[in-house]
Amino acid sequence: MSEINDIEWAATDEELQSAPDQENLPKQMSDAPSFGPPPQPDTHYIFTVPDAPPKVTKKVIGGVERMQAVFEGDNCLLGNPGNFRLRFRFSNAPSYEGKALVDGGKALYFATAVGIKVKNLSNAAYKTAVESAAGRKFRADISWEATCNSEKDVWVVTELEDGTRKFETLAGIKGDGREFRLKGFTHKSGKKAGQEVYEFQRNADGTYANETYYAMPDPRGGGGYLNVIIRPYPVLQNLRPVD
Repeated sequence: MSEINDIEWAATDEELQSAPDQENLPKQMSDAPSFGPPPQPDTHYIFTVPDAPPKVTKKVIGGVERMQAVFEGDNCLLGNPGNFRLRFRFSNAPSYEGKALVDGGKALYFATAVGIKVKNLSNAAYKTAVESAAGRKFRADISWEATCNSEKDVWVVTELEDGTRKFETLAGIKGDGREFRLKGFTHKSGKKAGQEVYEFQRNADGTYANETYYAMPDPRGGGGYLNVIIRPYPVLQNLRPVD
């Protein structure tokens, strides 16, 4: 990933002559990835863009070089209520929102939510829009997602005889790919057709627990199970203007 300099990125004549339609965007359905301590899922959050510009890089997505903006470190978004900091990244790669393919993807939704007009469809135009958003506010919903990554070692907890718990990763034992969301469902089509998605556990007061535990069959054999820990990460959805 290379840093963006002040030079203009290459863009086709069509991209330079066309401005995105920000007045008639379809409802944003897909999630914008985000990172950080998980505030409770809700629809009433207001985020403030930091004064310092985000880290803006080039990233090849689907074989095309795109702009990617990353709010992290001292440049995290500030969310309220709760006065929490949230990492957030997005690109201007096209994204499907329901059945509609939206050119500009989540970068276009971000620019529209903070009230910035995007000049055209080029990477440079989106870079300018993102960097001019300092101090602006937008609304967004927070949801949770998690997957027991089948390419990473699992994280488990063991109950010890003295009543304490031991947390550790098990080297060489990978996750089983189990997915978690706020509401469970079964994939209806595609590569995951028939695969079940599970719900996060809740606390006694009805809030969602920061940790979800489940029994995964121990692949080492013997008929045992591993007490696997899943921690959610928050995702931003439905970016929109404050007013």
